[in-house]
This record gives sequence, C-alpha cells and structure tokens, in this order.
Amino acid sequence: MLRSVNTSAEPPSPPSPPSPAAAPRVRKEGRDVSLKLGVAVILVLLFLRSGVWRPWVYGPPEVTWNDQLARAASAASKIWETDVQEWVAENDELSALVRRRQFRDVVEIQRVPADELSLREFFETYEQEGMPVVITNVSCFNTMWTRAHIERLCGSATVTPVAPNKQKGESWGDLQPMPEMNVSDFIRNLSAYHALSPKDPYAPYMHDWSIASKCPALLDDYVVPKYFAQDVLRMIVDEKENYYPFRDSWPSLFIGSAGTGSGLHIDSGDTHFTMYMIAGVKDFRIIRPQDRIVAYEDRYKGTFYGNLFEPNFTANPLLALATVYKTSLHPGDLLFVPGGSGHQVINPTDVISVSTNYVDDSNIKRCAQVFAQQLSYDTADILLSSIEHGTYSTNLDGGPIAWEDLPDKVWPKKSP
Repeated sequence: MLRSVNTSAEPPSPPSPPSPAAAPRVRKEGRDVSLKLGVAVILVLLFLRSGVWRPWVYGPPEVTWNDQLARAASAASKIWETDVQEWVAENDELSALVRRRQFRDVVEIQRVPADELSLREFFETYEQEGMPVVITNVSCFNTMWTRAHIERLCGSATVTPVAPNKQKGESWGDLQPMPEMNVSDFIRNLSAYHALSPKDPYAPYMHDWSIASKCPALLDDYVVPKYFAQDVLRMIVDEKENYYPFRDSWPSLFIGSAGTGSGLHIDSGDTHFTMYMIAGVKDFRIIRPQDRIVAYEDRYKGTFYGNLFEPNFTANPLLALATVYKTSLHPGDLLFVPGGSGHQVINPTDVISVSTNYVDDSNIKRCAQVFAQQLSYDTADILLSSIEHGTYSTNLDGGPIAWEDLPDKVWPKKSP
C-alpha cells in the first residue's frame, strides 16, 4: 500500500548564519588548534634531535676517552661551578681515577742515542707525530760551559732572574721577575744563597736568558744539532727587511740551584722546544696539546691551574683524564718538546742548560695560525707566504751547523 505524501507541509528552513559576535570566537578556536599542533610538532622534532630516545632504542652508547675529553672541554669552561664536581661524581671511570689519585696514564719518554737517530727519522717519527723524545749523547760545545766560563764571558751583561709566583695560575710559568743584576753578581750570589738555603724554590733563577742578544761571544764554539739547525724564524724578514722580532731570543740559557723550576706552561707561538742539559738534572712533566683543556688552562692569561708534579685531584678532578709524559735530563741529553705541549720543570740539583724554540716544515702551518691569533700578523703572513711560494723546505739530509755558519737567508714577503 502506498503512503500518501503531505505536499502541503512547509520545507525545513535553512540554518541561520552565525551572529557577527560569534565569528571572532570561531577564528580564535581555529588559531588555538593550529598553535597547539605547531608546538607539538616542534616538541617532537626537538625530542628527536636531542637523541634522548637513542638509549631506549639502541641501548647505552660506548663512552671512549675522546668522548671524555670532549665532555671535559665543556665542563672545563665552567671550572668554577659546582656542576663539574657533579659531572665527575656521575662518571664512574673518572671518579675511580680521582679516588686513586692518579693520572689516566704516565709514560716514560723514549730515549734514543744521537748516532742512531737520523734527521729524517726524527722528523717523521717525533716532529710530525707530535711525540716528545730524549736524544742522548749529544755534543754542542768544544769548551764546557761552566759557571766560571759563563761568568768570564758574560759577567758584565745584565739578567733579570725569576722566582716562583705564590699565586698559582696568575702568571706565565708561575714565575715573577726579581730585581735586575749583572750575570757575575747573579752567579756569585746564587752560590752563596744555595749554601745557606739548599733546595729553596724561591732562590733566583736565570730563566730563558737570550744568549744571542745578551752574550753572543758564548756562542763562538756552539754547534747547532742537526735536528733544529734549519729554523724558519731565523730566516724570514718583512717588506722593510726587518727580521722576526724574537729572532735572537734563542738559544737561551738557564742557570739555577736545586729546588728551582717553572710551573706548567706553553711556549710562545706553539713553536717546537728543545732543552740541552749541560750540568745537573732536570725533571720534566709534559702533556700533549689535546690534554691542555683538562689541565685547567686559562687561555686569556696563558696560564694553567693544574700541577703535573703535585696534582690536586680534589680541586682539579679533570686532571685525571691527562696522559703525562715524564723524564729526567742528564748532561748530554737533548729533550724535544712538540709545539703546543704543556710542560713543567723541577731542578732537583744545581743546573746549567740551553734551550731553543724553532719552526720548520712540521709545524709551520700551525705556528702561522697561532701567530695570527696572537696579533703577530706580519710573522703569520710571512710564514704563510713561504708555504704558498715554496720558499722553505726542510732538508732532511742536513747535519749539525756551527753557529757562525747558520744560513742567513732573506725571504721578503711576496705579492700575490
């Protein structure tokens, strides 16, 4: 049976449009939803980027010593804040080293006789690899440099001795200058002072005294070992034909009584450093450049708060991450310290020694960068120019050279 349809009924009226007052509320609700979605997406992306989820998926990552050093670099930037101690407490391996009061490793520096080490092997094995080495049985003089010999030739020259700075980390090498005197008075007073106060660390110390500029006569019979006879810094000049400002700073002389020494420091320009032992014994502790951050280096002052001979692992816990290289130098020993390496010295006996800083093919690029950072733009530009134009290269078949026969090449800065 068919149903009848009431055609007379009115169709339903369409919905009425929202009132003008409700329109802003609808738009606001839409914006709120979009904002919440956007914030949720950003949070998810940040969470994924943070990597917090990785241990849940892949398990805890293996922590290497390189990771430790990277974390130490971050922590050392906040060395005065308590979160460093908290970071150490959370690190089981580091905490164990701190509790045992020891460095990560202590390595005796290799000793190699001079007649068994060619310049080429020295360059490739030690200089390029940045490894310290002691070369034994080296001869540099025809006449032994005794205190009497030095006083006879240099007695009237002046010297500004140094002594330890009691405020650690406030001066380069933890040293401070003493009143100037002549060399003769220094040597005589040092002998008398030592007799009264043996092994007094506050005795005056002739430290890094330039022989070439203060007493060149002492170098008349000096023979430069083949390992650093080709020093770039002695050969470069600027456009006005002025030599490198510190060209005559080395070789330099060290004379001190038992107990003297220097705190942890880096030599200028990240140049290579050598120490030749004439008399007495010197104890060295060295860290390679990658460990400087954990020795609490203050790069603004050029100082360190860490101590490699008497480490305070409670105050400086990051020191436990350092690998320390050690040696004792005796007469005839020549120590090579790679550029950028921190080193600290104690003299357990009266000492006489000679040091040299130098640049060659193994560190010329690094030194150019450091000189530029230290605002020595002319020196940096000349070094880079010598690289670009092939002006300099180390002759790996070279031998020792008498001081008076050292090459005095002129390398003016070339225009591009």
